Amino acid sequence: MNKQPGSQTLLAASMALMALLLTSTSAMAHPGHDHAANESMLMHVLFYGAIVAAVAVAVWFAYRQINKQSDK
Repeated sequence: MNKQPGSQTLLAASMALMALLLTSTSAMAHPGHDHAANESMLMHVLFYGAIVAAVAVAVWFAYRQINKQSDK
């Protein structure tokens, strides 16, 4: 049997990830943070969407600044 280096580590990481994914709906970060609630998906999408929007705006401003400097 020819095992690749780190295959056991990859297997352990994959198993841990699957365990976390399967238990995430019952996980509670704090009282009132219920992943099984009806509005849970909406709240998470809004939260992570705001983070993505902030990063996108920062990248856009940085891109404009770089282009202004390269035009000089």
